Amino acid sequence: MNEKVVVNEIVLLTVIVEKTHKDNLIALLSEAGGQLINTMYGKDLAKEETGYLRAALGLVSKENRVVVTCLLPSEESALMIETLIEKFELDKPDAGAAFTVPVETLSF
Repeated sequence: MNEKVVVNEIVLLTVIVEKTHKDNLIALLSEAGGQLINTMYGKDLAKEETGYLRAALGLVSKENRVVVTCLLPSEESALMIETLIEKFELDKPDAGAAFTVPVETLSF
């Protein structure tokens, strides 16, 4: 039977950057205590049909992007976002994006 665990101190971090940054990003997340690091490759992440989303996130259709997710302790998330902005220049247009989503329940 699956066990449900309520958690309040974990976030799911999602980072979208150029593929050339993948190895450095994964190393950075590992050093910061990131768990269950997952890498996904996408093509045409911002198609015309999703113009509202593209405009909201500032995305441009690119094939050289990687999406990396991981679980991270909540107390590390603000510093991690700041580090990602600085290291990967996420404050510049079309450089990528990073965001967190709180994890409330895990089932395993």
